[in-house]
Amino acid sequence: MSQDGHAPGSIIPELPCGCPVYRGARSRRWFDEEGRPKRTAFLRRKIDTDGLSVALIDWFPQDESDLAAHIDSCTGLRECHGLLSMLAGRIRNLGLDVVPDKVEVGHASITGVPYNDGPEADPPQALLWAGRLQGLCWWVRWYRRPAEEWLPIEKPLVRDTP
Repeated sequence: MSQDGHAPGSIIPELPCGCPVYRGARSRRWFDEEGRPKRTAFLRRKIDTDGLSVALIDWFPQDESDLAAHIDSCTGLRECHGLLSMLAGRIRNLGLDVVPDKVEVGHASITGVPYNDGPEADPPQALLWAGRLQGLCWWVRWYRRPAEEWLPIEKPLVRDTP
């Protein structure tokens, strides 16, 4: 049995369509002034060899003081500025897939997204797909950080009209 709880060489089960996945925001610049995510939150970089990283967070702490550390650890980011939530089934409806990581528990990758930079880059297609993923966000939980206090604010996503 490997450390992820699966036998070596075993196939990891597919995520159910209703499974929420969370894209951790590496930067405050991923949000506009009203807290809505920008397309840049979904651009695939050349270092994203497995696809766009998403977290599989199965619980949130009741104590808000533990929330920042929990989210940082779940997303693998040193500092997470917010979470963008999508459903695995909706991502698949676009023709992409969400593949659980074989090694890192609680991590998955959105596969099939074109690169925005690097030798295989296709920036126009990357922006197109980033916009499609942006449109799937069904809620955003973002954080302001005055001093060392995190204040979660849940906002329903209001999409811009094209």
